[in-house]
Amino acid sequence: MDSYPFGKLAIPFAAWNTWVAFIACVGNSLLLITIIRSNTLRCPCAIFIAVHATSEIVQVFSYYCYVATVLTSSTYSRRQCFWYSLPSLLAVHITFVSILLMAMDRFLSMRFKAWYHTLSKKIYSLTALFGLMCYTLISTMLIWTGLDDSIIVCHVLNLATNTVQYVWLSFNVVNAVIIIIFFFLLKGTLNWKQKFYHLILSNKGRIKGKTNGFEGTSTSIIVVLQRIMLVYLIRYATVGLILVVFIYGLQNEFAIDNFISIMDTFRILSSVAPLIIMYQHCGT
Repeated sequence: MDSYPFGKLAIPFAAWNTWVAFIACVGNSLLLITIIRSNTLRCPCAIFIAVHATSEIVQVFSYYCYVATVLTSSTYSRRQCFWYSLPSLLAVHITFVSILLMAMDRFLSMRFKAWYHTLSKKIYSLTALFGLMCYTLISTMLIWTGLDDSIIVCHVLNLATNTVQYVWLSFNVVNAVIIIIFFFLLKGTLNWKQKFYHLILSNKGRIKGKTNGFEGTSTSIIVVLQRIMLVYLIRYATVGLILVVFIYGLQNEFAIDNFISIMDTFRILSSVAPLIIMYQHCGT
């Protein structure tokens, strides 16, 4: 074990993450199967949730490949690592955008319900997914431009050289800022809706004024989505912090790899969180 590149600190993280990754993989698989069996894939939000669950499955499943690399003390060039970790890299980018698509979709469906229901759901969904794929391909090609033949311990966050890491991090910071904006927009819209219903109840239903398209819209899914978004904001903050530490503070391979293991704990727990949150609100 003297050649083991991660040292003692990463071993318990790898063991814990392996177990949690199994739960996340099974849980998101059940979520995906439930969506498919319920015939709700015609709904744009259900499509985005299904895409998100699929990307989480790929992401946590690929973690086992990473553990195998660690346990065998394998090293790769950055170019080799790119192809080895490509499924995980694509899943990371899809996950980043799918949570944004869900936030945008729920905000539009609540705040502009009348206009939202005039949209062609097929064109709307395909346009959103096209944007998701464009972002994924551009981000992946960006990583490709930052590759060289230097030897590394293969991990999706350890791929790019410093300059590309700056740009890639900037991409995801912008994405995180947009998600934060939608988080507060959803929160404000939800509060507005709740105040409207309280006004209706306090007047015993005598108000028959304009409802702004809020009638019949469940608030539960918005609360669920807000909590999931908060989990992913924590993930963004964690990944961003670690990347900044990579760029500015760490030159020691041992320290970098241990930081990666710590980050993986947040990443995999984030993969479990949506399932737990949705389960808690099931039927509400």
